[in-house]
Amino acid sequence: MTYPTYPPPRRLLLGWLLLLLSCALNGQLVGDRQNGLASYYSPEYDGAETAYGVIYDRTELVAAHKTYPLNSTVRVTNENNGKSVVVRIVDKGPFIRGRIVELSERAADELGMLGERTVPVELQLLATPDQRPLDQATPPPVPPASEVVSAPAPRRPEPLQEEAVVPEPTPSPDVATPGFPAATPPSTSAAKGSGLGNRRDFGPGLYRVRLEGSDTGRFGVQVGSFKNLESAMDMIVNLQGRYFDEILLHKESASAAFNYRVILGTFADKDSAKHYAASLKQRYGINGFTIDLPR
Repeated sequence: MTYPTYPPPRRLLLGWLLLLLSCALNGQLVGDRQNGLASYYSPEYDGAETAYGVIYDRTELVAAHKTYPLNSTVRVTNENNGKSVVVRIVDKGPFIRGRIVELSERAADELGMLGERTVPVELQLLATPDQRPLDQATPPPVPPASEVVSAPAPRRPEPLQEEAVVPEPTPSPDVATPGFPAATPPSTSAAKGSGLGNRRDFGPGLYRVRLEGSDTGRFGVQVGSFKNLESAMDMIVNLQGRYFDEILLHKESASAAFNYRVILGTFADKDSAKHYAASLKQRYGINGFTIDLPR
């Protein structure tokens, strides 16, 4: 005996197709893995507001990621010792090349990385607000609870295709603040390639110079304007000596009141630039304001 079959409702099919398309476009499918470096927030940023408007608490298992949406849950595994922990995404970042996640102090402690500048980690996306948890039997906690797993041996990182990501400007820190890391003196391997150490001015010496045009991003944070190039270079060397990255120099026409402007950038949206300007003032006493980058 055969029974008639009926096609599923068109509205249900359309909903599933839209969900799958959205996940594919964002590259945020539950179960996806990512390998890179992790660092953690500085203790003095406890109580600060993140890019999502959440108050950061160093005692919670929370983290920042550039693309995962607010309240996503992620398993982070320390590839040096095999320890792992489940965290909740509450902030955007980090914006330093090679780093893929910024962890709270408690999460860093669970992973055994306190005192380390960065450690290699593997991320596994467990759930997002619009996707079901990876394991329905043990859904990820919100707020999160620690999940520490000891492995017999460190895991080797799986190959990962590099994504074309434009790095956002931030100081290169030992420990990072939410979204915008702190500029603290790094180890001897830090600031590799700058060759400036902790220099504060454009004094006599030999410098490697590479000029490149910048056509990415729409906004920046202007931190200085000068009539002569040497004064602008003094500020650039000072910023590099404090381990800031992505420093732009805008040369204007000879008729302008100020011919050289020093900018930290770039940012895709104005809110991110404003958030960064506020962080510069609060954390480092650097005054800046958002500008539209010249085209």
